[in-house]
Amino acid sequence: MSDTRQTAGWAAGLLCDRSAFAIAAEPSYGAMPSSFYQQLRLSGVNLALSQDRAWPEERNPRAERAGGVTTGLAGSGMLNGLLSFGSPNVLLAAALGSVWQNGTISNDTMRRSWTLRQRLGEGWLYRQGLVIRRLTLNIVQGGFAEVACDVIYAREVIIPDDEAAADDPPPSRMPMHSSRAHITLSLPGLVDPGVLRSISIIFGRDDAALDYGAGSLLANDIRPGLFAAMGSIEVMLRGHDAYAALQSAAAGPLSLTVTDQDGYGYAITIPRAVICNPRLNASSRGAILIAAFDIEALPGGSQGGMISVSMLQPDDYRLISVNQEPILNNNQTISP
Repeated sequence: MSDTRQTAGWAAGLLCDRSAFAIAAEPSYGAMPSSFYQQLRLSGVNLALSQDRAWPEERNPRAERAGGVTTGLAGSGMLNGLLSFGSPNVLLAAALGSVWQNGTISNDTMRRSWTLRQRLGEGWLYRQGLVIRRLTLNIVQGGFAEVACDVIYAREVIIPDDEAAADDPPPSRMPMHSSRAHITLSLPGLVDPGVLRSISIIFGRDDAALDYGAGSLLANDIRPGLFAAMGSIEVMLRGHDAYAALQSAAAGPLSLTVTDQDGYGYAITIPRAVICNPRLNASSRGAILIAAFDIEALPGGSQGGMISVSMLQPDDYRLISVNQEPILNNNQTISP
């Protein structure tokens, strides 16, 4: 029997670099999408479909546990990537439960699920009924800006021969590094944030969960949960007055902008944010005092959402886009 697989003749297994991932919105929960798939730029993937098992409580003269049955299937895990202009747009839409409009998106109540498609040799692995429960943007001095998504999904399906259209290519601008990106932070009230050391913005629906009906091992729907946005920030402490301002700050707007050297990036706005748990950290002798604090988004913003994200671009920005997402080639925009 001849072997024509990618590993034939020399390799023991498939390379993860050739296992591309793409995502598409589902027409209904768990249904296979018919629209295009947007290829994702990911730095790490950790997904697993687990089985819930149950064992009948029956008496046994040999004192052995009875045979078990599978009562449900549930998938969960993480998708990790580096922040670059355009690359997280579909993930942001999934986490916020909304759609992009004129380059801006805010959290909404839209119920949407997604299918994640992974290349496996000559076939495909589909993870259906996927929902992003939480998205985290993390920027730490000395590292690349990172995006991490905590996901759940209903099922996995392997299709050996797929006639679906090719994935739309991902945006190709360089990932943003904390030492090369332009980062500005504005806090509520009269607080001067000083020199930023790190920031983490988290939003989504942590209590989102798969929902099951009788007669099936697979989830039939999703419980969307309640949306929340929060974060943590570290800044170099300038003086006692700066720390006092953190302790007494009233609720107000918070904004974070992150752009690359060409001016492409994102602005994150929380209309009503409150500073919580200010504290001082000193890691070692001779180190600069770091003021660390948490932030929490409050409901009731004038724009109707707890958090919004906008795409930023230079003033002379003109490019070809598909579904309001920019198309780039070799890190350059394609202009008409």
